[in-house]
Amino acid sequence: MFALAFAAVLASPVPASAAQNTVDFGNFNYAVTPCNPGRIQMHAGEGEQDVNGTALSLYLEQVVYGELAPGQTFAVVRLSCSPPVGSESAAYLYAIEGGKATYVRTLVNLFVGEGHMMSGWIHLRFKSDLLYVDHCASDEDCDNGVVTTYALRHGKVAAIYVLHHKYRQK
Repeated sequence: MFALAFAAVLASPVPASAAQNTVDFGNFNYAVTPCNPGRIQMHAGEGEQDVNGTALSLYLEQVVYGELAPGQTFAVVRLSCSPPVGSESAAYLYAIEGGKATYVRTLVNLFVGEGHMMSGWIHLRFKSDLLYVDHCASDEDCDNGVVTTYALRHGKVAAIYVLHHKYRQK
């Protein structure tokens, strides 16, 4: 029942006042990315870099804006990477101020060695000055999930609650 309450929170719409799209993350220079290729410049939501003779492709999957305190805007950027084998998806938190984005922390990073993990396994939601991040329990376990609730505490973004749950089988 508790997991259903979190699912309802994750599914509710974002208030228009929280959606301040002030940074173009589709054309952005990322220092932290999945697959760790180093600094990479994205163009139109895609980037590519050669790492030791291996081409890594990076994709912008989603940007979710919200506030963790009145007037303090944040963005969660969900990126995926496709090396020749496997895939990696991650969500990164940025503070937005004056039209500039500052990296705050990595929220989740999931890797699948030889399979393919869709970045849709990471669900993001801002609501009532909280951020909810729902994702697979681990790289190998997507039958179970984890919802981590983040809040701004003493000027820092902190995990304040973690809920482990099973995903519904279809």
